[in-house]
Amino acid sequence: MSNQIYINPFNRSALQQAIIDDITNGEADFNCAVTLTFPERFVKTRQEAQQRCSIFRNKYNKAFGYSVNHRRYAKHDKKLSAPFAAIIEGNGNDVHLHYHLALHRPEHISVERFAQIVSLLWTETLDGNEGRNTVEDMYSAGWAGYITKEFSTGNTDAIDEKNYNVY
Repeated sequence: MSNQIYINPFNRSALQQAIIDDITNGEADFNCAVTLTFPERFVKTRQEAQQRCSIFRNKYNKAFGYSVNHRRYAKHDKKLSAPFAAIIEGNGNDVHLHYHLALHRPEHISVERFAQIVSLLWTETLDGNEGRNTVEDMYSAGWAGYITKEFSTGNTDAIDEKNYNVY
């Protein structure tokens, strides 16, 4: 997919399927399903959530040896930045804002260790506040279908295009 994703409002299911295909069949080899939840009333808007996700993404890139400024480097070569499929859910009012991520866990790192790293980076991103997170191996395409479920109900804003890096 390109850096900018065109969303045809009349064909959301095609977008949903394209994202599922990118996550499940792309070169990035996504193998880890992550959910990151903000503390209650920590962020109120999508923009604030995206800024925090960008901070998390830079910390994640640095921890795994990628270039830190994702937007600058991914524009030239997406592989210089960690593969990162970011889907945001919630509106900050009646539905709590949270992220679903598809990530690539390096084979030499156990799921438990990877979960510890993600948890530490998430806590740092939240300035020491405790947010919830879950990290699990991704065993099937079901996770990609789950995190893109919003597309079929009319929410085309679910993809976080600022933090999305799939190749």
